[in-house]
Amino acid sequence: MKTKFKDIVLIVAIVIIAVAGFLMFSNVFKNTTYNMSLVIYNKEVVAEVDFVNKKVNILKQDELGYPKLNEVNNTITILGNSQGGERFELVIKYNYEKHSMQIIEEVSPKNICSSDGEQTARTITCVPNGVSITFSNDGEVDLDDII
Repeated sequence: MKTKFKDIVLIVAIVIIAVAGFLMFSNVFKNTTYNMSLVIYNKEVVAEVDFVNKKVNILKQDELGYPKLNEVNNTITILGNSQGGERFELVIKYNYEKHSMQIIEEVSPKNICSSDGEQTARTITCVPNGVSITFSNDGEVDLDDII
């Protein structure tokens, strides 16, 4: 009888520790907000979105004029990597108030890039198109952020 009581107490203690750990880690990542976002194409920063000053800087354009900025719709359009000999546009929507980024249109297998949804802290990576979107407070990209 005592063994069962000790087992129950041990199980309850483990469950309490697990729930407390989950709540601590989920709050740490949920409350993170960044001042800017960097759009990276083929390991090179091509655009910066400054959420504080509400400004987008296109740092490098290709010969076709990509990335293209649409300030009316709050979007940045990038011409992604070649897929089967053809390059497709990838449209990124930014939101100054929420400090968020989202891929809203793209062509890739199963459209996995746009299924990530709106992000405020987690890096968005679209491997088929060679695009990643990171969040930063100082404008620097950590090596771990580039995939």
